[in-house]
Amino acid sequence: MADSRYKNKVKIERGNEILTFPEFNNKKNDQSILWRNDMQLSALAYRYYNDAKYWWVIAMYNNIDLEKNIKIGQTIYIPELTKVLNKV
Repeated sequence: MADSRYKNKVKIERGNEILTFPEFNNKKNDQSILWRNDMQLSALAYRYYNDAKYWWVIAMYNNIDLEKNIKIGQTIYIPELTKVLNKV
């Protein structure tokens, strides 16, 4: 069941389960990159976290529901991993 406390929902499906995540507002101290057409969230997760399985952290943090919806030139914020994991 979705939690109504979360205004911005990133839909990540795991089997029949749909996960929702909290909204993050203060991103000014985070690293950022501009999205290019050759990028993948899993590759960014590997680059910044040394583990591609954390792609969903970047997706959630940036309110990205589908990678294909990211626009070229869009700013993507890379949060500190513990910042997100402690809030989820």
